[in-house]
Amino acid sequence: MPKDLTEASRSPAFRQQITETVITFHCIARAIRDAGEISSDELYARLKSKTTPREYNLIIDALKYGGLVSETPAHCLRWVRGRPR
Repeated sequence: MPKDLTEASRSPAFRQQITETVITFHCIARAIRDAGEISSDELYARLKSKTTPREYNLIIDALKYGGLVSETPAHCLRWVRGRPR
């Protein structure tokens, strides 16, 4: 691992940023799972105070890539891995 990345990962600010990103990721995944299906625009509107558009799109892309979520051409997000509780 590069020395500068190792040193950065020890920083409290870096750790806090990672923690916040993981929490945001979990909240987005859970919101989609709980809804079963939700408009991406509606979901982002609910979460815009917690995340940036770039971070939101990266998380949605990761959920789609992981096979947890699908997205329709109309930008409707559907939970596909297991049934909503």
